[in-house]
Amino acid sequence: MEEIEARKIQILADFYNELLNIEEAFESSKKELKTKFSILPNE
Repeated sequence: MEEIEARKIQILADFYNELLNIEEAFESSKKELKTKFSILPNE
């Protein structure tokens, strides 16, 4: 049973890390777009 719980926690941790990677990619893209297209609103 502990092995199953540990596997679930590992899957959640991996999923969370992937979400952080996606968030970082969006933030990076947003910054790049702002530098290329000055018509975007400033934040």
